[in-house]
Amino acid sequence: MAKQVKKTLRAYFDDAVMVFGTSYRTWDDQLGEYSRRFKKIPHTVEMADVAWVGFGGLKWAEWGQAFEKELADEGEGRTLANFEGKFRPLNKSELKILLRELPRFE
Repeated sequence: MAKQVKKTLRAYFDDAVMVFGTSYRTWDDQLGEYSRRFKKIPHTVEMADVAWVGFGGLKWAEWGQAFEKELADEGEGRTLANFEGKFRPLNKSELKILLRELPRFE
């Protein structure tokens, strides 16, 4: 099981805004898998020091209603408001970790 950290990642793609976090794998691994599977690289990535959804092993969700539903299913009383205003740019060490996981498409 991945080390439990209080981090939620928000990634902006051309066609969607997605959120990722550490469930059974780390946030960087989850975003790396998403990028490889869907052949997409985010143009902006932000981090919030807020715990990821602790319900059902969720890997990722689209920001907005889909993520709000996952939070409701979690049963902890959290909403998108618990995350808004808490996202920040990645620091150097987080960016280094992320760049190792993202695929390079030619």
